[in-house]
Amino acid sequence: MYIPPVTKKEIRDLVERQVILQQELKKVFNSPDSDKVLTKRYKPAEVAELVGRSKSHINREEKNPDNDLSPPPLVSNNRREGYTQEQIQKLRDYFGTNKKLSEEDEPIILSIQNFKGGVSKTTIAIHLAMYLSLQGYKTLLIDLDSQASTTHSLGKIPDFDIMEEETLYSFFHDVLEGEDVNFGDYVQPTHWMNLDYVPSNLALYNSEYEIAAVDLGAEKFALLYSGIEQVIDNYHIVIIDTPPALGMLSLNALYAATACIIPCPPRMLDFTSTMQFFKMLDNVMGVLGEDISYKFLKILPTRKKARTQKNENIDVMEDNVLELAYKHFGEYMLESIFYETAALDWVSGENKTLFEVDKPKGSPQTHRNAIKNMNAICKEIEKLICKTWSSTEEM
Repeated sequence: MYIPPVTKKEIRDLVERQVILQQELKKVFNSPDSDKVLTKRYKPAEVAELVGRSKSHINREEKNPDNDLSPPPLVSNNRREGYTQEQIQKLRDYFGTNKKLSEEDEPIILSIQNFKGGVSKTTIAIHLAMYLSLQGYKTLLIDLDSQASTTHSLGKIPDFDIMEEETLYSFFHDVLEGEDVNFGDYVQPTHWMNLDYVPSNLALYNSEYEIAAVDLGAEKFALLYSGIEQVIDNYHIVIIDTPPALGMLSLNALYAATACIIPCPPRMLDFTSTMQFFKMLDNVMGVLGEDISYKFLKILPTRKKARTQKNENIDVMEDNVLELAYKHFGEYMLESIFYETAALDWVSGENKTLFEVDKPKGSPQTHRNAIKNMNAICKEIEKLICKTWSSTEEM
């Protein structure tokens, strides 16, 4: 039986089909106007913790007719439907509990970095950004990976919703051409409170070659930092989701960063690759400049199989790798471990994160465990960030 060859014509046909498929999927998972909408609501106890006031205090102020505060409407069983993020922010504004940095403190630029793929960089970056912004930190998430998974997670289809001129490819290209470029033009809002982002698409990959081709010396590694500097005063935290390779974009992230999180699964091949990452980082820092330093650098064990899974041999091997990692990397290891979970599969099937789901489709307990695990990771990183600031007023 004759099988026809797959030529460039057939590949273009696949691309056209892919665009149609993505459009239809977006209509299924996003709102009717194709923008991502947050439907999650927050319970009074959650709101009290996020706002920094007791439930009774909030309730008392909401009942005061002189205040422009109104509780969520009642639904069935005389219960309230829960607070929106907009209502939470309004309460923070009213009580004056928004996050503040002292004049001597600088915003953190946190790079989620590893030169290896499949280590959950994007998963950590998007969840950490949402966690921190929900706590009240004004956060900027930069998608520096041309695969654009972060951009897709925020409800945009790369190369369809996001055009080349909206990505950092356009920024790098125009800067290299000697033009004055406003980095703020590439910052977009999201559906999530206090969270902005810089989107990506496949065009960003061209920056690898264009940056490498110019003769700027070490200045070529400072391009991203020069852009972030223009908007840094608008944020408490900037998070960079990096590509899984050592290239011009990764080097720009390393130069711009003031702190690093290195996700790494507890498997021999992955930890061997991470050791190579440190060797390359040692060499790269010599190229970037001896004045490069980080306020903290931590390894986050990721994708560890939970004890509820049945393959005990894999569990033992992962435990052995982790034991050796904690023994030798010691203070460079985060205490938290990111466990594999079916809950992520369920929510990602709807193009959501763990933090966006009100009613999980799978096991509620599995979802609660996943939320607890992710919160613990993000809380530990939040504490590290706060330790870099001399003042933690309202934090």
